[in-house]
Amino acid sequence: MLEVLRHNVGIPAVDLQTGFLDPAFDALVAFPDLSEAQASCPVYLIDDGAQFALPPLAPRIVTSIPHIVEINQFQKMFRKLELRRQEEWLNMKAALAEAVPPPPRFKKLKGQMGGLWGVYLRDGFRAHIRPTAKGNWEAVAIGSHTVMGHG
Repeated sequence: MLEVLRHNVGIPAVDLQTGFLDPAFDALVAFPDLSEAQASCPVYLIDDGAQFALPPLAPRIVTSIPHIVEINQFQKMFRKLELRRQEEWLNMKAALAEAVPPPPRFKKLKGQMGGLWGVYLRDGFRAHIRPTAKGNWEAVAIGSHTVMGHG
């Protein structure tokens, strides 16, 4: 509210050298009662994302992924991997529980793979994971660059 007031009154106030934009100036002196100030400057939020075919905005910060459920498809692919690749995934899964690695080792995928996140292992191997509606994560697939549809 004060930012709107400063924006609308600020330019003339600077021209008149009133000190209105001085950090020490109390802009609320213009409103003896804070509720009066709020009533004078209502805030209306319009969610028009659907009008533009945008998904609902519900941002989350992903700092770690403490629990990943491996779906059946993932488990079948995982069992076919060499032991060292299996160990690499298990190590990565444990590391994800602590913190997600910086890009490019962990990133949101685009295009046909939208909704998936890539977790990059060694030598072009990777796993695809996705968040679920309940806030958990699922491991969907694991394999080489080619097997995963990247080339």
